[in-house]
Amino acid sequence: MINVDRHCVEPPKVGKSHRNKKVLNALAHVFLGKCYLCEEKQPCVGIFEIDHFKPTSKNPKLDTEWNNLYLCCKSCNSFKHKDAKEILDPCCDNVEKLIIYKYGYNPEKDSYIPVFLSTDLNNEKINNTVKLLENLHNREQGMSNYRAKSLRETIHKRWSLLMEACRNLDNAERDGDDLALQETLRDIKNYVSRNSPFTMLMRYTAKQCRVDKKIPDLFD
Repeated sequence: MINVDRHCVEPPKVGKSHRNKKVLNALAHVFLGKCYLCEEKQPCVGIFEIDHFKPTSKNPKLDTEWNNLYLCCKSCNSFKHKDAKEILDPCCDNVEKLIIYKYGYNPEKDSYIPVFLSTDLNNEKINNTVKLLENLHNREQGMSNYRAKSLRETIHKRWSLLMEACRNLDNAERDGDDLALQETLRDIKNYVSRNSPFTMLMRYTAKQCRVDKKIPDLFD
């Protein structure tokens, strides 16, 4: 999850149905074309579903309330509503600071996995959010296990490209190759951009490689 600005677009008219082209395009702009939970991008905004952040069962008016509509992939949307606990809101809460994001090798699972930790174990919303993100990325039971595995594989492919770029950066600096250095810096900035998939996990990797120390304005 990353922080987003819901005021960056003029609220569209939702109408009788919350799912229409104007609403989807506006949500894609707000959430940078990514699922607000797992940060995966889709080639077409129409593939996304629209999550009602607050359940509509007790308040039907929330079904077409603009501020209650969030861009979400099908898997995350389905899984989130199996356990409708209150979670952090990336439009209001500083999810980049309240959650600790990590990515690395887990010897017990013999694979690379994303890890999400709470900065305050007494904060129920943070803890609920961390648990949800852990389940979305790392669950191992039921049919949704295949989706989680696919998500991890997609994250790992992007992580591998970032790691290669970090190595290329070191080589370019060592060799004094200014052209390669510029190209590599451009690649790294793209991998950790707010507009790119899995921003927070990629930024953790960039910090581990100490790229943020070499490039002061690395994170937009």
